[in-house]
Amino acid sequence: MSNTVRTFLTTTGVAERLGVSPPTVVKWIESGALPAHVTPGGHRRVSIADLENFAERRKTGQGNSGAEEPPCSVLIVGREPDFADMVAEFLELNGHCKVLYADSALIAGYHAGAAKPRALLVDTDTPDVDLRLLVGLCDPTAVVLLTSPLSADLGPLLATVPDAVVVPKPVKLDHLMGLLIKT
Repeated sequence: MSNTVRTFLTTTGVAERLGVSPPTVVKWIESGALPAHVTPGGHRRVSIADLENFAERRKTGQGNSGAEEPPCSVLIVGREPDFADMVAEFLELNGHCKVLYADSALIAGYHAGAAKPRALLVDTDTPDVDLRLLVGLCDPTAVVLLTSPLSADLGPLLATVPDAVVVPKPVKLDHLMGLLIKT
């Protein structure tokens, strides 16, 4: 008998490690692509070993199980994780999008350069985000800026990305999806 201790992650922990949203992890688990078990309380847990195997299969192109890549990918940049989760779940379930989330300029830059998302959704109240740099890293087909009544003057920001669409908060999710999912 082995004395190996298995370490498990929550769906949120898996999402953070892979740079995706928790609903994406749940879909992978429910489709059988990512092995997991359910606790007596109904929570999903993924072993570190299974996660590493899954990540390696995805890296080598073996992890899709015949599934197609989503037709769109969106990077959400903001400091409201609950809002980002809600938008991600809506986009993933209704638009079949791959959604990444960043709560800082550093993580946003990493995701923009590594994943090359086709759309950016940026909360203008997120500090230190260089929108011109993000656009240069991923060349998106859509850039949507979320604003609040307290947002700073957007003139300089819009001068750097003239094709950006400005949407005031609160936003209707179906309207947002129409702006982000462009061919």
